[in-house]
Amino acid sequence: MSLFDRFAVADAFPTRRRGRLVALSGVDGAGKSTQLHLLAAALRAEGRRVADFWFRPGYSARLDGLRRSIRALRPQLLPRADRSETERARRERLWSRRPVRMAWLASALIDAWIELGVSVRRALRTHDDVLCDRYVLDATIDLRLKLGDEAPDALLRTLGWIAPRADVTVALTLPWDLVLERTRRKNEPFPEPEHERRRRYEAYVEAFAREPVTLVDASAPVDAVAARILECVEGRSL
Repeated sequence: MSLFDRFAVADAFPTRRRGRLVALSGVDGAGKSTQLHLLAAALRAEGRRVADFWFRPGYSARLDGLRRSIRALRPQLLPRADRSETERARRERLWSRRPVRMAWLASALIDAWIELGVSVRRALRTHDDVLCDRYVLDATIDLRLKLGDEAPDALLRTLGWIAPRADVTVALTLPWDLVLERTRRKNEPFPEPEHERRRRYEAYVEAFAREPVTLVDASAPVDAVAARILECVEGRSL
């Protein structure tokens, strides 16, 4: 049974739409952001009104701003967002406390409900196409890997219940060695350890095998991938 069936992802709050909701899903390094920009440009060239979103539970601009405010008012409460060993150790000590993890989960879910349940729905009422770089599937994988059984299905299913169903979910796939190569080139400020990245990769492989997604080989040239995605989207015009 797919996540969509298990979590009953039917629009609990039907949205009056002008157009399509397109989700781009896949591991970091698959090219989601690049492809979203190319897709948005292609659709705008057709005269369509396009909105785009990027969302990762717990790391929205909304929560980043809240963390900056807390650090400014009470610097001792939160570690700084830098690479120093001191701050890394502070982050690990904080995360080892279950109340901290539960507070993070609560804030991440509330943020997701607002972003997916309110912001995306609002955009669907006023735009021809709404494009999401990461959506319910990605958010669910993130929370499951970060919190394990501390993020139970009863909570995770609320994401699928609140968020409108995507008309097209494009799953960008890559072989593991290319994932490593691309992510190393990105030089992320807080890189995920390789064993955790591997767990994430395997979670995506498993999810793509069972979910109703359209697979696109992201190892192809960028323009070829963009053409294939546009073909998938245009094939599902409403």
